[in-house]
Amino acid sequence: MNLEECRTRIDQIDEKILELYLERMNIVIEVAKYKKEQNLPVLHPKREQEIIVKQRSKAPEELKQYVEALYQTLMETSRAYQNELLK
Repeated sequence: MNLEECRTRIDQIDEKILELYLERMNIVIEVAKYKKEQNLPVLHPKREQEIIVKQRSKAPEELKQYVEALYQTLMETSRAYQNELLK
């Protein structure tokens, strides 16, 4: 594959990532509603750590730190959105 083909493929993958991210954030709305109804905190450190450990274990060794960073960012943005929804 040449550089242009690589970039085209990355663009296609990015579209799928965005679609899944938007789907994830729509579910975050439901999570925020539930947490509000049940008077639960937005942050659940144990759950977040479980997710990071699970996803890191699926990644090749050389990508583990990047998978962890990705999931930390996903959870951080999810928490921020939940906090915004709960104002």
